[in-house]
Amino acid sequence: MSTHDYNLANQSGASFRSDLNNALAAILSNNSNATSPSTTAAYSIWADTNAAKLKIRNSANDDWVDLINLDGTIARDLTFTGASANILFDQSDNALEFNDNAKATFGTGADLTISHNGSNSIINDTGTGELQLQRGGNTILSLGSTGIEITDPDGAAEVKLTGFEGSSAQVTLIADEGDDNADTWTIQSFVTDNTLRFLSKASGSLVEKWHITTDGEVEQTGRLAVGLGVRTTDVATNISAGLIQTDGNIDLRFAGVNTDPAGGRYINFMNTDTTIVVDQIMGGFNFISSDSDASGVMASMKLHAQSNSSKTCQFRFRGNDAELARLGASSLGGTFILNTSTGVTQANATFDGRVAIRNSAFASDQITKLTSVGKAYTTSTSSTACLGFQNFGSGAAEITVFRRDNTNPAGGSIDKVYVAFKGSGTNITSASIVTAQTLRNGSIHTLTYSISENNVTASLNVTADDNSGEAQTLCFFVISHGSSGHLITGL
Repeated sequence: MSTHDYNLANQSGASFRSDLNNALAAILSNNSNATSPSTTAAYSIWADTNAAKLKIRNSANDDWVDLINLDGTIARDLTFTGASANILFDQSDNALEFNDNAKATFGTGADLTISHNGSNSIINDTGTGELQLQRGGNTILSLGSTGIEITDPDGAAEVKLTGFEGSSAQVTLIADEGDDNADTWTIQSFVTDNTLRFLSKASGSLVEKWHITTDGEVEQTGRLAVGLGVRTTDVATNISAGLIQTDGNIDLRFAGVNTDPAGGRYINFMNTDTTIVVDQIMGGFNFISSDSDASGVMASMKLHAQSNSSKTCQFRFRGNDAELARLGASSLGGTFILNTSTGVTQANATFDGRVAIRNSAFASDQITKLTSVGKAYTTSTSSTACLGFQNFGSGAAEITVFRRDNTNPAGGSIDKVYVAFKGSGTNITSASIVTAQTLRNGSIHTLTYSISENNVTASLNVTADDNSGEAQTLCFFVISHGSSGHLITGL
């Protein structure tokens, strides 16, 4: 049965029954026919077999409205009407369109929604887990309570920012809700010179603080802290004005040019402060030059009291908060001092300690030591040990004894003492001595010298021709050679 006029006329029983069955069949088949029913009413249904669509009559009863295809598919714009926002399937646009504030909701507890509020597009995850972006079942990006994590199972994870032609690429970091200018930093790949830059907005506008060129050259504003926490109390209190701060070594290397007539590869440390703290310690330096060039100047340091004619420069060596040695000038144009706090009047150089001399170009490891020992001596006819010799083994020493007698008779003398040792290993097993009184002024007491040994060490002994206990000052200058560790001490 196709259509029916839905008018049951007066007729015989059999005809009425047949007409009624036809009407019911039309209803049952939704008036299925290739042509429109002859009799229509508002909201009546027609299965248009020609167009293969189920149609409904509009409220004005003057046209048909497509509902669905007869195969169950929908081929028309479809609007889902919400309480305050609609969702439209736009057939011509092939799109499911959500009006402002209409949401796509996912999860039993509505854990995830996607919407647009008229100003912003929003993906809102209210669940307890992470918001994940996956590829092939592998999580590539995850957003959780601790931040964003990016991984890539196929290779190195990469975040790429690409600026348009003529534009830089940059990332801006804003802390503490950005309520202060200093909260903002920008990392920038700068388009003009291709430098990588770090910029701060602390001054109210972005100011470059650090950048690196494509050649690896680095420029920085402010101090550089290496290997330490720059916000520690020690740094903030003691060296906050330092340009370079480190808790390890600083290895500075210069390529150098062997044709450079200046020949200098150096670091300048200049204090431009008007106020200098007394005994302020600069730190420690280890200057190492190339091992391959033994012909030129290997390493050097220049200490320069810039634009201040009244100041001098010294290296000061300290240990356990006590000064161990100094190296430098004691006063402007005065003494060069080593291992002493003061110089000697009208001396150009003062060395306090043991001095070893070696010319390795002619005799390697043949070390000659220079030793100066001052000894307070009281005249006595008994032998007094004044100098001790240790670790000599086989060796020899030339000793010049400078002496002054401050009491009557007063005067001075210079004596020469020559000592030779024979040893086993570093032990002294025998010793011999020769003396010569070379110069004497005044009728002063005579001193004689002897050597004694105990098969290990030896001592130089002094005996006077008078037992009155007069004070003497003996100065021993010793040129010696023995085993590399030999030692001469005052007794």
